Amino acid sequence: MSPAKIFSGIIAGIALFVALGVVGGSFYTVDEGEKAIVLRNGAVTGVADAGFHWKAPWVDDTKEVSLRDGMITFDEIKAYTRDGQTATVHRVSIGYRAKPANESVLEIYTRYGTVEQAVSQMVTRRVGETLETVFGQFTADTAIQKRAELGAEFTKRIRNIDGPVEILSAQIENFSLPDSYEDNIEAKMTQEVEVKKLEQKALQAKINAEIAVTNAQAQADSQLAVAEANAAGKLADSKAVAEGNRLIGEADAAAIKAKSDALSANPNLIEYQKALQWKGELPTTMTPNSAIPFFNAIK
Repeated sequence: MSPAKIFSGIIAGIALFVALGVVGGSFYTVDEGEKAIVLRNGAVTGVADAGFHWKAPWVDDTKEVSLRDGMITFDEIKAYTRDGQTATVHRVSIGYRAKPANESVLEIYTRYGTVEQAVSQMVTRRVGETLETVFGQFTADTAIQKRAELGAEFTKRIRNIDGPVEILSAQIENFSLPDSYEDNIEAKMTQEVEVKKLEQKALQAKINAEIAVTNAQAQADSQLAVAEANAAGKLADSKAVAEGNRLIGEADAAAIKAKSDALSANPNLIEYQKALQWKGELPTTMTPNSAIPFFNAIK
């Protein structure tokens, strides 16, 4: 092969390489959930959204900035309660997301470099300060008893951080106090539980006693009502018998009076009554000078 052909082949290869470089370097794509910082010779020229874009080969470059949710954790942080006890926060987790506005994306790149570095610089110092502030509002006792309230206060303060990254969540996953203090707290809580149990038993006994008294009173009232009903019935029976006897007596008296009045008004009726009662026999004995006991014949 002649040198001219070799040289022509080299030139053709270089031309092909340049052509491929031009074609391949003249466009770029941005994935969904990201934005791209567009650079020209290292200087920022704009922000590109998700999709297909053209660029100048070898001159323009892009840097992706994620808009997806992320998480950063902090371990073993010390804080002090209001009564001077040392609380060890074993883990704090912070959820975050880069704000989608172009100015926020530009600030992340130009000021921090990456989203992770932005979160670290924005949050790291604030986490320790916020834990000190929040735990300082609680005694050791109330920190244990009001964990949810303490955690909510911490979340509220962390989410108030202003910057190009939005804080989605902030959670104190676990914390502890010195072992000796926790033992005392546990003993105290056990005593309180026992006191509550005794109070509950006393209250139940009082309720049972009141129920027993109520039942006894109800039974006594029932027996009294039965006795009163029986007495009322007997009294009514006695009154009825007495009234009956009175009416019978009045009837007998009226009959006797009527008979007496009739005899007084008609003397012959007396003789008639004697005749009705005579058995047809004369007396067998008589005393001297006595009249014969007999009735006058009716004329």
